[in-house]
Amino acid sequence: MKKLLSFVLMSLLAINTYAQEEEVLSKKGQPVLPKAGDFGIGLEAKPYLEFLGNMFNGKTNNTISPSSQTIHLRYFLTDNSAVKLNVTINNSTTKNLYYVQDDAAIAVDPNSNAQVEDMRTRFYRSTSFNAGYQQFRGYGRLRGFYGAQATYTHSTSRYAYEYGNQMTAANPRPTTYQGRSSERTLETRDGNYNSLTAGLYGGIEYYFIPKACFGAEVSVNYGYGWESQGFRVYETMVGDQRVEMDKPTSPGDINRSFKTTGASSTYAGLYVMFHF
Repeated sequence: MKKLLSFVLMSLLAINTYAQEEEVLSKKGQPVLPKAGDFGIGLEAKPYLEFLGNMFNGKTNNTISPSSQTIHLRYFLTDNSAVKLNVTINNSTTKNLYYVQDDAAIAVDPNSNAQVEDMRTRFYRSTSFNAGYQQFRGYGRLRGFYGAQATYTHSTSRYAYEYGNQMTAANPRPTTYQGRSSERTLETRDGNYNSLTAGLYGGIEYYFIPKACFGAEVSVNYGYGWESQGFRVYETMVGDQRVEMDKPTSPGDINRSFKTTGASSTYAGLYVMFHF
């Protein structure tokens, strides 16, 4: 009887050990899931899915914008745990041109149709770093994950203005696309914005080929943000001299938030990753 019990226990132990060590293989016998020591790199899928979707709905000017993209980096500590670093860069420069009358030409000929150009340029820069730890579990090619994360974001925004009509003693209120004024804005700058968030996240991944997956994640985070003082630079005439001056426009802001991210998005934080 003791020999029979020993045999049964050894058999169960062997079966359990085999089940724990069993791995998912492709038809060619290649491991499908990443292992301890593997490094992963990926991109946010949203811009490319939007591009593909717009190809079939007739939208014109359909382009892929590289100005905002999240780079996903990951390192597997064990077969079922990893650390991640996501870097999001969102930089853009937008220029708007406007025709206005040429004041110098009008002064010579009131019937002149001559025009000059004003230009407004917006500069926006934002960088975000998201770091976290995650655990995996699942069956076959489909795996779920959960973990904790923290994010730091820094962004700046400013507008610069250039005018076709110069401000002079003879023309102290030149024509601009915004009308005439004795004070003309040269630059507006929002304060530098910084934020820190921390929270929990989870999601799923499906490995469609060995070491490559599509994934989607959602998270709930508490955030704290603060913004420094904003200001405006303008030009005006003081007597016969054109001078540039600046003055504060905002003392700065503080905000707190508690929210979910990803779940309300059209593509729910979709990404694609490859492991090596």
